[in-house]
Amino acid sequence: MKIRVLAIACTAGALLLTGCQTKVGTAAIVNGDKISESTLAGYLTPDAKPLQSSNGTGSIAPRTFVLQYLIRSKIFERVLSSNGFPVTDALLNTAKSQALSGSTEDDLTKQVTAIGLSPSFEPVALRYDELYNLIGTKFDAGSDNGARANAALTKTTSDIKVNPRYGSWDAKTLSLADLSKAQLPSFLQFDTTLPGDAPPSQ
Repeated sequence: MKIRVLAIACTAGALLLTGCQTKVGTAAIVNGDKISESTLAGYLTPDAKPLQSSNGTGSIAPRTFVLQYLIRSKIFERVLSSNGFPVTDALLNTAKSQALSGSTEDDLTKQVTAIGLSPSFEPVALRYDELYNLIGTKFDAGSDNGARANAALTKTTSDIKVNPRYGSWDAKTLSLADLSKAQLPSFLQFDTTLPGDAPPSQ
């Protein structure tokens, strides 16, 4: 199993991005659910390392990486629930073996700690992959080039508020970072040039 450093692509307007009205101690609010800064900090250790992008042209800060996982997981749940697939423990269990891909949760914990994150982040990473894979299977992403998944992401509106100290939320890439197409999941398509596709400055 690999820690996913990627974004889901969708058309502009898929998410309703509102002005940041977060309170002190809040990292983000997703559809009314608060992600506290203490929760975010709890997944980081002093040894947390930046993660390299899949195309090797840049890196993502560990704090940004974790916050994106937390925000996207809530978005994935909303997409599934809004399209007739309420997220239950039973549903997640059906996606668990695919998410682990022959590995174990102990293996995933080792990956998490190897990049300087707390072992407590392991269930977050696992749930993220379970939800990610459920979107792929429930919307037949493998057979239709991601058209149904893209449509679901486009039609499902989410209200995202991010504390400015963590940046601003990009509704197109579900990201806090400047991503390139090489970092997008293969089953979804995004035709517009992304910030990370620009050649590095000299």
